[in-house]
Amino acid sequence: MDYSTFLGGTKGEYPTNNISAIEVDNNKYAYVTGRTTTTDFPTTKGSYVDTYKGSGGFITKINNDGSGLVFSTIITGVSLWILQLMLR
Repeated sequence: MDYSTFLGGTKGEYPTNNISAIEVDNNKYAYVTGRTTTTDFPTTKGSYVDTYKGSGGFITKINNDGSGLVFSTIITGVSLWILQLMLR
């Protein structure tokens, strides 16, 4: 294991929040998708949805040393399996 990190918010997290898929590319960037209900899930500038608008999925790219987000957005109205397919 190269690193571990926390991905999530501090407000309104419930046990139903989850990571449903993780993929790592050849440059060791991690792509993570799942579901969140937190009101402060971390997103990046210019993201598709940057604030919580109800329960939704997320897709996040973490840099190759785990120290920060390359991009992160909330995507509402999309099934988790579609987000998982996006990582393939």
